Amino acid sequence: MSAALPTLLMGNDPSALSAELRSRCVAALRAERERRMPGTVVWISPTYRAQRQATRALVEQLQSPCLSNVVCTFEGFAERLLRAAGRPATAISPTVRRLLLRRITQELHAAGQLQHFGNVVATAGFLDVVEG
Repeated sequence: MSAALPTLLMGNDPSALSAELRSRCVAALRAERERRMPGTVVWISPTYRAQRQATRALVEQLQSPCLSNVVCTFEGFAERLLRAAGRPATAISPTVRRLLLRRITQELHAAGQLQHFGNVVATAGFLDVVEG
């Protein structure tokens, strides 16, 4: 069995992107059901609000409840990965988390990978948004 590759959809029309993502997710969920392999589809949303909206839309489109937690936030996805690893993980403190985020954003900015955020990347507000 070959593993499916992750899909990244990008564009400037959020409505069209959401519709395309829902369509692809529904097709993947139906295929998952046919293969009887639940838990192979995941939709990562940036916020809990977006997660709830996407879940409602999928339930409406599928016309049945989603049996597994298909839509999750980045945090929820990370928790799912840690549980699946089968080994205990130690949470980092909020201070260490903030320091790591600062270092990562500084490195990305220095490498020219955050050009769109050039004016705000060094601000505490930017880290607040990244930290979610």
